[in-house]
Amino acid sequence: MSAAGPVTMGPTLRDGAWGAISFLNAIPQGIGCAAAISLPVTVEVQYVPAPPQSKPWLDTTEGEATPLLRWTLDKVYESVPVPPIYKFHVAVRSGVPPQKGLKSSSAVSVALARALRRVLGQSPTPAEVATLSAKAALAAGVSVTGAFDDALACAMGGVVVADVRAHWQMLSTEVPSGLQALLWIPETTRPDLAKRSSELRAPDMNAKEAVRLALRGDYLKAMKYNSLVVERALGYDYAKLREAGLTKGALSAGVTGNGPAVAFVCPRELTPQVASALPWQGAKLLTAEFVRPGVVPA
Repeated sequence: MSAAGPVTMGPTLRDGAWGAISFLNAIPQGIGCAAAISLPVTVEVQYVPAPPQSKPWLDTTEGEATPLLRWTLDKVYESVPVPPIYKFHVAVRSGVPPQKGLKSSSAVSVALARALRRVLGQSPTPAEVATLSAKAALAAGVSVTGAFDDALACAMGGVVVADVRAHWQMLSTEVPSGLQALLWIPETTRPDLAKRSSELRAPDMNAKEAVRLALRGDYLKAMKYNSLVVERALGYDYAKLREAGLTKGALSAGVTGNGPAVAFVCPRELTPQVASALPWQGAKLLTAEFVRPGVVPA
């Protein structure tokens, strides 16, 4: 699906998506809850018609396209009847720290899927591009579930609860104004999920309670129970870290995705004092706004 050599310059189309945090990890119960945050990802797609009887392919500013980008291209072409064949050149700009649980892969795939569908004359819904992203993530091996819930939040903004197996949106809402996400992002990497995902799926009453709360729309409380599950299964020791933030005014705290980042939901006026209580050695802090539904990066 890729080819050597530069791609001839052609028309340019730009699209974007958001990073996100988890309130509910989808691996334990197949239901996840995520909220978009103001860490943007944008893609610029240049395209020209490919020679007759050729296949679509893409390259990037970095050269060889990643498996996730190639699979996103494949899944987009599978979704469009008799699409025109193009050569694509993709430039990705991401404000989302990778491999920290902040949905960088979902955001890139969503932005690319939406841009490619637009190139092919389609106007996809957020659910459609989230489904394409989930299929691409599974095919590329970058997600255990496909992360439909994360992709949907990245695509549409707001807070979503979704069944990742059925690609079904169960609930959509937004975080009240006046709240911010404070992100504690360590330098450490996450555990090998291929080896630990079975532990995330192990029976756990906290996982069931987290799902119950999320389906009621009480995602802040769900975050607490979800973090207990993820920390137990993946070996994180974040109890004192979470408590430090909660004591200083955070409304909720927990591992986002499969970590290693921890997100704190704070009243805006209390964010500085929550940040001051968190250990900074070996970690960095980022503050992000929660994104309203329907807002796409400019």
